[in-house]
Amino acid sequence: MIDVNQQANAVRRSRFYFFLGAVFKHLEGRSMPPDDYLRALAFALQSAHEKDRGRLVVTIPPRHLKSISAAVALPAWALGHNPSCKILVVTYGDELSREHATRFASVMHSK
Repeated sequence: MIDVNQQANAVRRSRFYFFLGAVFKHLEGRSMPPDDYLRALAFALQSAHEKDRGRLVVTIPPRHLKSISAAVALPAWALGHNPSCKILVVTYGDELSREHATRFASVMHSK
């Protein structure tokens, strides 16, 4: 018999939206807002990841979880599926790069 935690982990492994929710809760200490644009963003990021050389341009306003989604959660999710994949995250500045790297490391070291 599969317990609830195993089922939740299976869903988070297969659907990026639910993994993103877990990452947000880990980083922010609260549940992710249930906005439709976040479902669409997660679906688009997962689709781009699953395609060979998938590319995506995300144009949504600041403070709408682009960085947590694309620069923190997606690389962690991708490495969870393929530990040998290579990922490059680029930002406009050193301070933001450090913030993303710190958050990514926190996610990767969490259970």
